[in-house]
Amino acid sequence: FPEAELQRGNALQSLGRIEDAEKAFRNAVNFRGEWTLALANLGSLLVGKGQYPEAEKLLLKAIALDELNFPAYSALTELRLRTKAKPDLIRELLLRIEVLTGKAKATATIWTARGALEVASNEHRAAKLSFQKALELDPKNQSAISGTAESLLNEGDTAGADTFVRRLESLAPRSQNAVTLRARLLHSTGDWAEALKILNAVENPSPDVVELRDKITLIKSESVNQLEDQLERRPGDAIILGRLCSLLRASDPQKALDLCRRASAAEPS
Repeated sequence: FPEAELQRGNALQSLGRIEDAEKAFRNAVNFRGEWTLALANLGSLLVGKGQYPEAEKLLLKAIALDELNFPAYSALTELRLRTKAKPDLIRELLLRIEVLTGKAKATATIWTARGALEVASNEHRAAKLSFQKALELDPKNQSAISGTAESLLNEGDTAGADTFVRRLESLAPRSQNAVTLRARLLHSTGDWAEALKILNAVENPSPDVVELRDKITLIKSESVNQLEDQLERRPGDAIILGRLCSLLRASDPQKALDLCRRASAAEPS
């Protein structure tokens, strides 16, 4: 009874029983292998668990069977962004989703996916419009709210970003996404100590929380030797290159200039 397994999986997932939900979704797929909704649900759950290769196969199959499968496109977007896919893959997916948002019944979820891909492509003005469309359809869409906050932070509009971070905190005060955005906002306004404080307090931090915490720590580091040791392990890290450039400007300007050039090449934006 694949329909019952799918609904059971949805209920279990909403209760946080992820392993049991996965079993139910797998049963639904095993009973009806071409059912695109079940494929999308299982693929989306596996993205959340970080099982990207299997998730990608399921989601691409769902899209091949149903080119209007919005949940599959949304989950594939999350997968591409989490795995830091190459620009051509991001662009290809964005072009396909642009077509979907031109349909009469485009959902808030698919508009949010479009906005996230536009952010990844440095198309921040277009992203804000996509998130705005999503919020018109669903004012409580947390992904669209956080995406808008991120776009405003990228533009340096901390006051505008704060408004959307507060909206997200009112809906999901304990979510790591809300914590990450609050930390980014604090860092942008110069309060890096408070940003690190709230990031260090997160239990079982997600990779995004860990990455932001490490970035802020590196940005504030005063130890050239420590940063150079880090650079040996991560030679293309723009944060480390930029911080070394800043620290060495007076003592070794030629080396600093080379480091800044490498940082700019690693992260042009």
